[in-house]
Amino acid sequence: MDSQFRQLLLYQDYDLRLIEIEKRAERLKREKAELGSRLVAALTEREKCRAELLEAQKSSRLAELALREVELNLRELDRRRVTNAVQANALEAERVALATKRAKAEEECLAAMERCDAGERGLERKKTEQEAVERSMLERREELRANGIELERDRKAVLEMLDHLRDGVGKNWLAAYESIRRSSLPPPYVCRLEGLKCSGCHMHMAANAMDSDNLDLRRCEFCNRLIYRDDPEEDEEEEP
Repeated sequence: MDSQFRQLLLYQDYDLRLIEIEKRAERLKREKAELGSRLVAALTEREKCRAELLEAQKSSRLAELALREVELNLRELDRRRVTNAVQANALEAERVALATKRAKAEEECLAAMERCDAGERGLERKKTEQEAVERSMLERREELRANGIELERDRKAVLEMLDHLRDGVGKNWLAAYESIRRSSLPPPYVCRLEGLKCSGCHMHMAANAMDSDNLDLRRCEFCNRLIYRDDPEEDEEEEP
């Protein structure tokens, strides 16, 4: 087999490694973004619980002030002097109204206190959940960082190897390879001809598509990939 052709196959091998590395790097990038989104969501939920707690505490204070005001008014009624039946009736009516208002104020105060308790429990629960999420994300972020460093090291090594191999590949073959790589075809871009079948698209070609003793690269008439056929001597060596 021609040495330039061997170089091209080796070039493709490292090029496909590079494609896989870039895919892995993209997956790492997406996972990092997802981790960031999860953290933001956890923080947002925690702040929401905090706001609800503050609102409940405000309602509780207002309810307590309303209750104190009613109790002060009731004590004021108790100090009033009554000189006739009309005043007595008016005082009693006012006392009944204030008693009703106090009962309502007590009910609102109790409900506000329950909301405060529930808010404090919810905030503590969210805090615990968020701390667990943060620990998990920090651990995963460290793993992603280590993976990213390893991927970049592999990527650099592959690029160096591709630069080295590029000098040994014929310009015409390399140009043909790069044109297919830029197309929408999935890899591989150089495929072995198995009998009369292209190993890339698995379509059967015409019998005269490639002479058995012609080692130059040809294109598949169906998928346009570069195709080759091994040397007859190599085929015999591979046979058991």
